[in-house]
Amino acid sequence: MIKELEYHAAHDLKEALKLAEQFGSRKRFLSGGTDVAVRLKEGLIREDIILDLSHVTELRFVREKSGVVHVGACATHADLSASPIVRQHGCALALAASRVGGPQIRNMGTVGGNVANASPAGDTIPALIVLDAVVSIASRTGTREVPIIDFFTGPGRSVLAADELVTELHFPATGPGELSGFGKLGARQAMTISTANVASTSGSGTTGASWRLASPSARLRRPWSGHTRLSRCSVSFLHSFHGTPFAPLPRWPGRK
Repeated sequence: MIKELEYHAAHDLKEALKLAEQFGSRKRFLSGGTDVAVRLKEGLIREDIILDLSHVTELRFVREKSGVVHVGACATHADLSASPIVRQHGCALALAASRVGGPQIRNMGTVGGNVANASPAGDTIPALIVLDAVVSIASRTGTREVPIIDFFTGPGRSVLAADELVTELHFPATGPGELSGFGKLGARQAMTISTANVASTSGSGTTGASWRLASPSARLRRPWSGHTRLSRCSVSFLHSFHGTPFAPLPRWPGRK
């Protein structure tokens, strides 16, 4: 039996922060609702109040300013995958968003919800890590910014206080010589929760390339990084490899 919940809808950020402070740990945020609906059905919602953010339109945006890409917490996965700004300046994130669930999930699920849930299976998280994203957090007492790699404290846990919410994520726009990609492994090629996912970025010059690789696990770690001397052939390989979905990985023995 699905538990009964008290429902409140915020219509702007000011109201959302007021209600977050009022209800504290008794409330659970809902934006797209794709995760909440599943958890509610499975009896995993401990909170007794739902605070709906889907009407807070000021948190739904994608823009670039002075070489920094800003993404509102209520921007949907469909918004990200279709955004010319994200596709050009954060391709790994656009690819990750395009691999989330099916069309209905992508049209409802939000990047803020994906991050705030702090799930190791969150598709957008490795892309945001390699892009050096920063999480903007707000409460009625002020705002703060946390690098995304420091935002998570464990599976399903983060640095968010009970009266705080994620308002946006921002990261440096990638330039012409920087490439990024994303890959996902699940039980199926679509409409599946990730078993593993990985994102990478690289910047190549005439003699070498720097690279970064991230894949969330039960314990989120900082991305691997390095610098290597590349031949012209290797640079061509990087250009063909990044910015396109990775090929599905083969099943290993014993996996169904």
